[in-house]
Amino acid sequence: MSKSLVIYYSLEGNVEFVAKELAEELGADTFRVETVKDYPKKGLFKYFHGGKDVVFNTLPE
Repeated sequence: MSKSLVIYYSLEGNVEFVAKELAEELGADTFRVETVKDYPKKGLFKYFHGGKDVVFNTLPE
């Protein structure tokens, strides 16, 4: 039997919830990808920071 792994990134916890539910259904382990620097989680700056990354085609470390 092969082992499954659900790899996810979740800024606000929504994807984490879905990933854990999926992993439970599949009998899989989970692995959360984390960034070196924390991204803003609230307010207008969250959208500004995300938009800047899209415009300049940058990926978080």
